[in-house]
Amino acid sequence: MERKLGLKGNGSIYFSEKRQRYVVKVPVGKHPNGRTRYVEKFLKTRKEAEQVKRELLTKRDNRQLAAGPRQTLKDFAERYLEFDAPNTCKATTVNYYRGLLKMYINPSLGRIPVQDITSMQLEEFFGRMRKNKSAKTVNTVRGLLSGIFSSAERHELIVSNPVRRTKPAHQGEWDPTTKRPPWTIDESKAALKAAQGTEMYAFITLALSTGMRIGEILGLQWGDVDFESGSIYVQRTLRMTTEYHLDGSSKSGLVLNTPKTKDSQRYLQIHTDALNALKVIHFGQEIDKSSSDLKFKKTDFVFSKPNGSPFTPSTFRSQYKRFLESNGLRYIRPHDIRHTFAVSLLENGGSLQQIQQAMGHSSIDITKNVYGQNLPVLGQQATALMAQLLNPESDIAPPIEFLKPASPVSPRSSGGSAKRSRG
Repeated sequence: MERKLGLKGNGSIYFSEKRQRYVVKVPVGKHPNGRTRYVEKFLKTRKEAEQVKRELLTKRDNRQLAAGPRQTLKDFAERYLEFDAPNTCKATTVNYYRGLLKMYINPSLGRIPVQDITSMQLEEFFGRMRKNKSAKTVNTVRGLLSGIFSSAERHELIVSNPVRRTKPAHQGEWDPTTKRPPWTIDESKAALKAAQGTEMYAFITLALSTGMRIGEILGLQWGDVDFESGSIYVQRTLRMTTEYHLDGSSKSGLVLNTPKTKDSQRYLQIHTDALNALKVIHFGQEIDKSSSDLKFKKTDFVFSKPNGSPFTPSTFRSQYKRFLESNGLRYIRPHDIRHTFAVSLLENGGSLQQIQQAMGHSSIDITKNVYGQNLPVLGQQATALMAQLLNPESDIAPPIEFLKPASPVSPRSSGGSAKRSRG
């Protein structure tokens, strides 16, 4: 027989003969069906039970007890991706997150209730991932879990986000990296020379002279190109994405998105050579459209297959790699051409502000964090200035050798943005 004491807003204590323990029940919220939800604790003595009850009531009143219903991480994560994530993420990003859940999170943590997952469990999970995954992949999964647990905290399913008490993974010297040193000015000129007269010339000259992302270049449409003013409007990006469904199926396809950030939507004045290369492509497409031998699709993409359909980024990367190999040019990823644009300008007098605007970074801090290491000359200038202040007659050290411009950079190839109204 169980003797219950009054069950009110302040909870109750009773002795359970079945468990041979004192039971503490404290109301902390409501279930979806309206019934009261309780936190229960089992103690050996009445004195211990009364102490625990006071502690639970204090935590509840200070909002330190989760009040929401218990859900597995898998179930709550699906709810997060359906209702919360779309408010801050693009649809392609949400689909990518579904893939991360399916591949990494659900197999290890999916069946555990959200309330039961601790920071120690998460650190062990990240540690296991780190053994065969890159720091970038681990930190992407960590960021997704942080968003999920932040949502659970906001909805009072948990008291605090356990991801905050874990540390991000760091890139180790032993980690493989796909990033390669950018081309030098001489290597860039060699690539342009080898590409002249080929379909790759327009891509390379446009990438080198503007710093555009490969998705932004492949997403260009003729309506974005103003031949009269010699400018282009970057307003979309083309990428391959995989859509994951709740039933476990998936489907891949090309998607046009707005650029990465609002500042990535930008006007760029383009190099004359790039403009002429685009004119050649446009002329060739007009011929293909009128040819009876080709079923030219009614698309408006600047970079397209012979039938007018857009390239998938992977297909275009393969063609680009074959071009470099056949011409004996050092391979760097298409995205590394973007780095070539920034580093070449910095080493030849370009400012961070110019590069930020051209590359579409949302803040100069991003530009500084990525490319600040390419500006040791600023530190040299600072020490030289201080030396002169302390002793005006002191000699200024010669500039660091590798920072001397290899050749002057034409202002027309700097990739600066041209501000004008869309009209």
